[in-house]
Amino acid sequence: VRYDNFDHVGKQKMIDNPTNSTSRIYSYACELLELIWEKNRPIRQLGIRTSKVSDEKYEQLSLFSEESDNAPMSIDSVMDNSQSMLERDEKMERADAAMDALKAKMGKDIVKRGIQI
Repeated sequence: VRYDNFDHVGKQKMIDNPTNSTSRIYSYACELLELIWEKNRPIRQLGIRTSKVSDEKYEQLSLFSEESDNAPMSIDSVMDNSQSMLERDEKMERADAAMDALKAKMGKDIVKRGIQI
């Protein structure tokens, strides 16, 4: 974040699993912005950077629920949760790919997510 007087502050976060999901990257960026933004100060510039990117596709499944403090989940819960997460992620990947294809063909402003408007 660069403020109107050119002061700047940054924050970084290492995520647990690799992703190419625009939605996930956006949500992580919003979390970091909430931590560092002084709400009463106007922002001159906002930047997001990613690193260690990869085209490989895989998902590391967790044996622990995110709601509780590392309480083990039953194998059925893990499988059900993982299946629904994978289905959601696949839908998001297809949406991201479709948006990327449209932007490449028609220009970067041809389609936007509702949250970006």
